[in-house]
Amino acid sequence: MKVKAISKTAIAAIIIVIIIAAVGGGYYYYYQMQQAAQRVVVIYADYSANVAQPYFNNFTADTGIKVVPVYASMGELVGKLVAEKSSPVADVLFGGAPSAYIGADQQGVLQPYIPPEVKNDNVYLSAHSLYSPDWSWYSFTYNILGIIVNTQQMAKYNLPYPHSWWDLLNPVYKGHIIIENPSTSTTTGLGFFSLMWQIYISKYGMQNGTIAFENYVKQFMSNVVAPITPDDMHAETVLGQGTDGAAITIDWINAAPLYKMLNGYPLQAILVNMNILGPTAMGIVNGAPHLKAAEAYVNWVFSYQGQSLIPKVFLKPSIIYSNITPPGNFPPLSVEEQLAFPYNQTFTTQYASQIDAIFNNYSSLIQTSGILYVYSVATVKAGSLSLPVFTPATMQLWRVTIPSQQQPIFFLLMKWLFSPSTEGTFLSLLPGSFIGRLMNTLVSLIPSSAYIPGTIAIRHE
Repeated sequence: MKVKAISKTAIAAIIIVIIIAAVGGGYYYYYQMQQAAQRVVVIYADYSANVAQPYFNNFTADTGIKVVPVYASMGELVGKLVAEKSSPVADVLFGGAPSAYIGADQQGVLQPYIPPEVKNDNVYLSAHSLYSPDWSWYSFTYNILGIIVNTQQMAKYNLPYPHSWWDLLNPVYKGHIIIENPSTSTTTGLGFFSLMWQIYISKYGMQNGTIAFENYVKQFMSNVVAPITPDDMHAETVLGQGTDGAAITIDWINAAPLYKMLNGYPLQAILVNMNILGPTAMGIVNGAPHLKAAEAYVNWVFSYQGQSLIPKVFLKPSIIYSNITPPGNFPPLSVEEQLAFPYNQTFTTQYASQIDAIFNNYSSLIQTSGILYVYSVATVKAGSLSLPVFTPATMQLWRVTIPSQQQPIFFLLMKWLFSPSTEGTFLSLLPGSFIGRLMNTLVSLIPSSAYIPGTIAIRHE
């Protein structure tokens, strides 16, 4: 009986050990799965891939946490966060101005977090524009809004260099300014127009300042050339490539050396007075699926390693380490504080829809840059009429830019001929074969801006 008792005890002990091992193994497996899940962080980034990816790669190399980036304009990213609010996908919103984060926080898509590196930094804490009162967002660097020019385009069109926001109203820049849509570019496009409105309000009060601002927008937009771009990446591409006369845009001053380094664009930044000292922010998404990884990313960005890479990758200054050398195009912060306007991010958020409305109201003033190609080397009889045959052949190419104030009679005739009100009347009276050739030729060639041998090209801007 004693042997049986011992056997039962032993069996019971073995069973307990097995149960403990199973539970422990299951817990360990669960823990490992949880750890593996936290080795990924999804970042919604207000950057282009070629700008931000090297920074993300360094984070992965230092921590082993893989970054899954989504690149888009700030307006698109905040819109995605709001749409995904009930089932978040992103962990971190990264890049862009505080105005966008204020709006995102009001939508409830960000959650508070105090990065350990800054919670005891008195210099950082004293600059209240760098973070939100509830710590739903916090700035990791800063930038300065200025004017960016394509030096080759400026020389080609013999344009004077602008040195203030008001210089951009000069008619000499008609058809040479590229601008970003404030409804999608909530950092640069919206920021610029909000700045100008705030400047006029500070001078003339709300009512008269708004009138002055609308007059500014009206004059400014008459100098803008299509296309309106959705964000600074597209604006810098159009500007850098000198598309359709583009020579000037408004952007953060690090854009010129950054896109010159990345793409070889001949860009130069111009620092102007009454600019925006623009903090660049980030924040953790409310309900982040990989919260620990999100916190690890934020902590790394504020670490010495993360901050020391900012001047090298983004060509912007470190925000909390004074011994990290800023890029050469940035003036000392003490100087910049004298140049900057006391820009109100909350105003920008509050009046964003009004700014969009004013912008859209004057968007019809933007200069188009379509090209009208006309071909004529022979004629064909149509009744008693001798009509031209439209073929791309044998005539020498010449390209004429026609000022809108001095359009020749021929150009006015062609403009009238192809206007919507004329197409269904006058053209319908002409022979079908003529219309077919004419329209096929024009439709196939208008999208191209390349020189085509054997054509006469009349360009209107």
